Amino acid sequence: MPSDTLVTEQTKRQFDLDTIVYNFRLGSGLILFAFVLTHLLNHSLGLISLDLMEQVQDWRKMVTRHALGTTILYGALATHMFLALAKTATRNSLRLPRWELVQLIFGLAIPMLLILHLADTRASNWLINFNDSYRSAIPGYWPKMTWLPIALVIVVWTHACMGLHFWLRLKRWYRRRFLLLFALAILIPTLAIAGFVTAGKSISAERALKQAKRADVIMEHIQPASPLLTLASFNPAQQPSALTPPPANQPILVAQQKGGWSYGKIIEYAKIGQVMFGAFALLALFTPTAFYLIRRRGPKVVVNYPDNRQVTALRGTSLLEISRQARIPHTSVCGGRGRCSTCRVQVARSSDPQPPPSEMENKLLHKIKAPNGVRLACQLEPVGKLSVTPLVPANKAMNSIGKLNPQSLGIERPIVVLFADLRGFTSLSEDKLPYDTVFLLNEYFNRQQQAISRHGGRIDKFMGDGIMALFGAEDIFDADNKPASDLQTASKGALSALTDMIQTLEDMNRDERLALAHPLRMAIGLHAGPAVLGDLGAGQARRPTAIGDVVNAAARLESLAKEWDAPVVVSVDVLQAAGLGLEGFEPVSVEVRGKQNKIDVVRLDDPAALSL
Repeated sequence: MPSDTLVTEQTKRQFDLDTIVYNFRLGSGLILFAFVLTHLLNHSLGLISLDLMEQVQDWRKMVTRHALGTTILYGALATHMFLALAKTATRNSLRLPRWELVQLIFGLAIPMLLILHLADTRASNWLINFNDSYRSAIPGYWPKMTWLPIALVIVVWTHACMGLHFWLRLKRWYRRRFLLLFALAILIPTLAIAGFVTAGKSISAERALKQAKRADVIMEHIQPASPLLTLASFNPAQQPSALTPPPANQPILVAQQKGGWSYGKIIEYAKIGQVMFGAFALLALFTPTAFYLIRRRGPKVVVNYPDNRQVTALRGTSLLEISRQARIPHTSVCGGRGRCSTCRVQVARSSDPQPPPSEMENKLLHKIKAPNGVRLACQLEPVGKLSVTPLVPANKAMNSIGKLNPQSLGIERPIVVLFADLRGFTSLSEDKLPYDTVFLLNEYFNRQQQAISRHGGRIDKFMGDGIMALFGAEDIFDADNKPASDLQTASKGALSALTDMIQTLEDMNRDERLALAHPLRMAIGLHAGPAVLGDLGAGQARRPTAIGDVVNAAARLESLAKEWDAPVVVSVDVLQAAGLGLEGFEPVSVEVRGKQNKIDVVRLDDPAALSL
């Protein structure tokens, strides 16, 4: 078998293994999240009633303490921990984005806290029959060790929510409900901690009351009922004492023993477990450095970036890691997990054949219709010498944790573009003071924006006395973070907006405050087609917009409306996308600069007559 073929097969198997490992890590994480979520909700019931808290815990234990439930839960825990340590150990570098570093640190801290908690509860229940109900377990933490469960809640929940966020942030439904989910992410642990504290106070009060009652009983026997009663008549062995061990359902853990196990021995082993995990965690953290030192003399790769930057790195390092090691800004919204395409690069030249894309990378590249030579930097482990150009500009906003709209980084989709322009406004403004001109334009823009927004449109930009609006591109505007409409809905919305816009202009003409010398008139062009959507510009001028032939064509139709002295010229594409027939219309084919094919358009003198 040729060596190139062998390398290709090995690479494919490696990528398949990576996909399997990723799915196991994700699946085990989701199982653990489900347990943590129900556990915290159970804690929060302490705000209502301690008895309700206990009752729901019993229901949960029917699942988690069942043989199958225990196997799934602790299997997921072991799998997630092992894969997390393995991923950390096999990294080529620990130079990570800040959010990923925080998630990693929190993830490694969880077992250190969790081991003691499990020793106090599940292990004690299993080994010495400790009744780990809330009434029995909470006093072990209250009040000196209260920090442990509270810290565990904060660390576990933060780690889990960060993982979920960076898994789901590219999903449209998640962006649509982000504010609600973020509020729940804050509310749930807050209620859980409050419920735990409330339960702790209640149990402490219950125990204090029981001790007080025991003391009262003792005092009744100690105080003589008559002068003839002497202390000798009192038998302490027959009387309850404040120091009497609690009933079986409230054991003192130190005193419990079973089969050679005691609470002290369990805690001893738990501390050994902490030391062992700490050693494994440190080993995982230092392994990348050790491997780097070992592999320094191995094969190298040379990567040429734009601006004559050249980086030499060890073979087996992903292109994204190479960029990070060299401190070259490289966009990666998903953190290098292969879930987005923002780290994509154009491979211009290569001295050796590069490893083929994995199945996951292929699907993503096919989804975005990437041309030949485009690869994901997080998935490509280059060989030999190559030249690459990152295709998505790197800036802090794109890599930040709060960036929730990856569509703004560039996406192609069919939309409807509307151009509207006031006719004869230049001559009208010549007779007005500058203040009056600005006031009139702002009034016009404000009213037209409301008319367009009512039908699902978004103002892209104001140009002089002109307006450019987009329909079907809602999701690139962070202001409302709504999902995009399909082309049919967008077309119907745009056609409905025409009537509203014309009526709005007529209302302005009747407004005496504007003191118009003659009525305002407008020309509107409307066209549908594929456009590239994304944030364009630099600095404060960076904003969402659309580019493409559809934009140029819509602007041409607006100019055509002026030439024809018509209020609206709309393309047949828009009418057909809205599901309207061409009966009663006389389509005309017109040329558009830069396009070889003509566009069929119709003149609309009364948009209100359309049957929408």
